[in-house]
Amino acid sequence: MIKGKFLKVLFLLFLISIIPRIFVVSIIASSNDRGLSSLMAEDAMRYYETALHLINAPVNFKNNLGFNILYDAPLYPLFLSIFFKIFGASYQLAIFLNIFLFSISVCLIYIIGKLLFPEKYAFCAAIIFSFYPSLLMYSIYPMSEPLFLVLFLSAFINLILFLKTQKISYLIFTAFLLVLATLTKEVALFIPVIIAIFIIMKNIKKWRTTVKAASLLIAIYIATLSPFLIYNHRSCGYYTLSGKILDYKSALDKKIRVFTAQKRITAINKRDVLPQNITNLFSNSRLYFQQYGNFFAGAGIIGMLRALGYNVSEVEAATKSPRLFINALKKFGWGWAALQYYAWIFMVCVYICSFSALFFLIAKGKITEAAFFLIIFCYFLFVYFYSYSTRYSIPLIPFLSILCSYFLLNIGAMKSKKTTSGDAV
Repeated sequence: MIKGKFLKVLFLLFLISIIPRIFVVSIIASSNDRGLSSLMAEDAMRYYETALHLINAPVNFKNNLGFNILYDAPLYPLFLSIFFKIFGASYQLAIFLNIFLFSISVCLIYIIGKLLFPEKYAFCAAIIFSFYPSLLMYSIYPMSEPLFLVLFLSAFINLILFLKTQKISYLIFTAFLLVLATLTKEVALFIPVIIAIFIIMKNIKKWRTTVKAASLLIAIYIATLSPFLIYNHRSCGYYTLSGKILDYKSALDKKIRVFTAQKRITAINKRDVLPQNITNLFSNSRLYFQQYGNFFAGAGIIGMLRALGYNVSEVEAATKSPRLFINALKKFGWGWAALQYYAWIFMVCVYICSFSALFFLIAKGKITEAAFFLIIFCYFLFVYFYSYSTRYSIPLIPFLSILCSYFLLNIGAMKSKKTTSGDAV
């Protein structure tokens, strides 16, 4: 009976996730002349063409890197190529595959929540995750995020089961799934190190056992990932997961060179070092935020407008300021501005509840768990703020959803105690 109820809840969550997305896709398909091809942004087209290239389909495949290495992490194009080989290549297939994968990831959030919380709070975590604003579009675009989420969340399910049962088989599955997640999206590259530290700190009294477990996780991860890194080193001379990382490395080297040059210029006149450094700090910060204005718009609204066939150049130009951005959206109708306000309010509430949950963890003496979530936040936020691409904030959303549910669980417990004490009086 319990198993039957569990499956029914999973099916319900699957429907709650998949139906709105199919509805959005149908609107996009009928609202502009391009149809679903409007979802094929630059990154999506690159994945699509790489998948065609892998099945030797006729395609104008361009590798701008100049050597034999894929620009993106390889697993998602490989995943697409398998389905293209079986069912025929089409971007529509890629879109519906991603919707299906994302709906699976919503069910996985529920499973994680059920391993940690009572059932209604697990359901709440899955709903928060499913309706997180930016995920409405990023679950539809034929890009790597939905596959990454399925693998990433599956790894954490196995990690939780390992911590509960201490069975090594779960730890091994955790390591392999993290490798697959990393080969899907490079952003997870150093996550196993954070998990290994957490495993040790979780039961520091049995440090010999936990160090062995953490070492096994890292060893399996490195051993499984190394052949691919070695292959790329032979192909291009770098131990890298993808050409994208080389691009980021080049950009970082450039920033370091500019920073070093500024320091040398500043050091020439030592009397004005402090004021000049302060001036440079504010000036550079202003330019940085102007360049990466998507910080104010990363809720998927621009992507939705673009997919529906609107000319969004004016909206994109207004992302330097929330006020300008909202004014630009109003030109499409107040509904779009209201949708952006809803998205901002939703995300702010989620972040407030999540960080409040960290205080609950600390108050209950769960310092290790609080530190783990905080390090995860810092890790993914660092990657996000480096490029200000909403795609890089997506791995944060499962953790935000789970922490929000934990916050609601504690608020519910506090209200229950007040009610009980009131009845006693």
